[in-house]
Amino acid sequence: TREAARQKRLAAELAAGGKNAKQIKAEEKAAERIRKSKERRQTEIAKGRNPNKKKGKQARIFDEWDELAKEERLYKKLKRNKITKEEYDRLMYGESKGAESGSDDSD
Repeated sequence: TREAARQKRLAAELAAGGKNAKQIKAEEKAAERIRKSKERRQTEIAKGRNPNKKKGKQARIFDEWDELAKEERLYKKLKRNKITKEEYDRLMYGESKGAESGSDDSD
């Protein structure tokens, strides 16, 4: 039936060295988690805090609210066409997002 065909297709895909959708999604999720932790560490350093120090619950809550407020402000500007989608992405996710989609200058 359909499940048998799906299993056969999956086995063929894995045998050919490919990755299935679950593996790809898991890898993307892990990469996103790592990127966010690095970004959070950089913001801590930029704020003059020790990123290795364990934060209190209240400080974590304040940081979350600050981050949410920033996101809301940028979204509001985007909706009012004060900034472009590219500017929104750059301001929300940093320079790394725009740098990934840039061109390669390798010879």
